[in-house]
Amino acid sequence: MEKVIDAYFDTCDQGKDRDIVIYKKGKAVGTETIRESIPYSMEGIVLALGFWSYSALTEYAQKDGEFPKVLSRARTRIARDLIEGGLQNRYNPKIVTLILSSKHEYQVKLDLPPGATILIGVQGTSKPTGDGDKPALKAPAKAIAIID
Repeated sequence: MEKVIDAYFDTCDQGKDRDIVIYKKGKAVGTETIRESIPYSMEGIVLALGFWSYSALTEYAQKDGEFPKVLSRARTRIARDLIEGGLQNRYNPKIVTLILSSKHEYQVKLDLPPGATILIGVQGTSKPTGDGDKPALKAPAKAIAIID
């Protein structure tokens, strides 16, 4: 199984061809083929190994003595690629955060000192309402957080 996983990573690294349209002065003047690497994914490993779902793969991994280590190493390699790709703008950082938090057990965490107060509000100019009761915000407004 380690050989199949390594072959999967090699295939991703080799990439696939993609045609892009070349524009000059707003008009398409031709196409060019570029080779792009394929992002690693656990789903890709699942399919490369011939499993039908990630849960089936993890169930099998619990039965095999060495396979959990191989699978853990693959997950770490995928997470490293996501982190480095997000830092280098190869991947959308928001998507990287989503994948890492949902598939790789990373947590987006806000560390606060003990007793800290968080106030979340909206910043923007306000105008009085017709009844003079509560002011209404005029667009654009921004959400702000104040940490005490």
